[in-house]
Amino acid sequence: AMHNALRGGSDELEFQWQNNIYQVLVEPLRDAQGRVEGTLGVALDVTERRQMEQELAESEERFRQLAGHIDPEDRKLLYVSPAYEELWGRSRDELWSDFRAWTAAIHPEDRDEVVGNLQNLVQGQGLMMMQYRVVRPDGSTRWVEDRSFFVDEHAGGSQRIAGICADITERKEAEERLLSARDDLERRFAQRTRDLRVTNRLLREDIAERERIAAELRETEGRFRVLAEESPVPVLISKLEDGEILY
Repeated sequence: AMHNALRGGSDELEFQWQNNIYQVLVEPLRDAQGRVEGTLGVALDVTERRQMEQELAESEERFRQLAGHIDPEDRKLLYVSPAYEELWGRSRDELWSDFRAWTAAIHPEDRDEVVGNLQNLVQGQGLMMMQYRVVRPDGSTRWVEDRSFFVDEHAGGSQRIAGICADITERKEAEERLLSARDDLERRFAQRTRDLRVTNRLLREDIAERERIAAELRETEGRFRVLAEESPVPVLISKLEDGEILY
């Protein structure tokens, strides 16, 4: 990398030294005229980050091996986490005694879809992600986001389903409030549009009526002037209160 930097190139590499892992960047060092006069190297200790990445990979593998596994052949429950009791509001003992207890708690309007998706997963579909409602024993309803996948360890080995659920009730309620606000705004807009249409119609009718009255007034005044101007008898029009002559 240093030889490459002396030729004007740059390299990024990673190596281990004394139980630490370093990420290194080597670049050419140039003078004021831009000529390469040496190399510049920067090393960053990434040991902790690499360990965290390794732990995360191992954790994901443990999840695949443990969390929420069921055998697709006999529907045997292998493991269920304590979080099930908090989200479903039911004991794990109930689930151990009857695996169907978790589907029985699903909202009746969502149950058929969930069971159908689970059957597709049992048949080898790689990944399933869905949202549905769970009805707790106290009657409260929680929204669940369920991510499950089919695990085929190896040819001839065990086949299982792993799943993890998250409580998304607050997010769904926020979405529903947003949709409700949008619907209310649309209703208000529609009502305002109808009101404006009625107002415009009434305004057009009022303008037409005013124009009709003005036309009749002009016609009446015209007839009066013809009569007054052509009359052989002198015509005088004045105000009664002050005698102001109008015509």
